Amino acid sequence: MLTSCSDETTAQTVQLVAGGAPTGYDEAKAVQLMGAPEIALTLDLGMGEAEATVWTCDLSHDYVTINGHYRT
Repeated sequence: MLTSCSDETTAQTVQLVAGGAPTGYDEAKAVQLMGAPEIALTLDLGMGEAEATVWTCDLSHDYVTINGHYRT
């Protein structure tokens, strides 16, 4: 489950979920953090100590529309 969102440039973190339930986090702070150019999301599945890094990009409506014309 997604447990937290942080902006690594400001070292701010918002705990979103704990024990599978929402934490009552400050939504305005979460929106501000998620608007940063780069954020870190922590996902804890409770299945051990393994780690992975995933890089993603802009998936806005315009991005999908423009790139939806390509076929593989």
